[in-house]
Amino acid sequence: MNTAIVVFAKTLGLSPVKTRLGSDIGTEAAQTFYKLSVQALKEVLNMAKAEIKPPNSLEIYWALAEESGPQHIDWKDCKALWTGDGDLGLRLYNVTQTLFEKHTHVIMIGTDSPQIDTALIHEAIMEMESNPNDCVVGPCLDGGFYLFGSPYQLGKDIWTGVAYSQEDTLKQLLSKMDSADMKYQTLQALSDVDHGRDLEVLREALEGKVVLCEGQLSLMAWLMGN
Repeated sequence: MNTAIVVFAKTLGLSPVKTRLGSDIGTEAAQTFYKLSVQALKEVLNMAKAEIKPPNSLEIYWALAEESGPQHIDWKDCKALWTGDGDLGLRLYNVTQTLFEKHTHVIMIGTDSPQIDTALIHEAIMEMESNPNDCVVGPCLDGGFYLFGSPYQLGKDIWTGVAYSQEDTLKQLLSKMDSADMKYQTLQALSDVDHGRDLEVLREALEGKVVLCEGQLSLMAWLMGN
């Protein structure tokens, strides 16, 4: 399998980040959380890539909301691309369309669930390897999804026909997939961070892990102090 994993992100300084969280804990604290989350994800994904054995491969991309984002110093050591204009559904479609030109499988994640670990990444890959025609979905506890992997490009109408950031976002997406007779496997549900109350849930999730990367340990230390 030639897999791409792409993180949808924003560039601090070019776009506002974690605005709902910022309204609860302050803009500066929300920006700090965002930076720590991005760093933790970078480390987890790099470890997951290092664990992949040939002939399989895993390439990491960062899909950025700003056209100038890929040239920003924050992403100098990353494979970065612009999502293109439009709402989230169109951006999801644009990015997957680009990555399927080079890869047989594409996994998308966001920056709101930094408790993701290498085992979960490998589980998503193995699910698609074991079920070659199936997608794989990681549900969020708030009704969205933190991960979506696919062995093929979903139609634009599926991605753009979903209302995002809603309590039933994932339900809408899966309903459209069911109508198109698309099969999927489901991973464990995780929390994500949108509001101040979500930070305690994240701290508990990190505390429950046996092994944390350095970035997650730094995030944990910040959470313990706030």
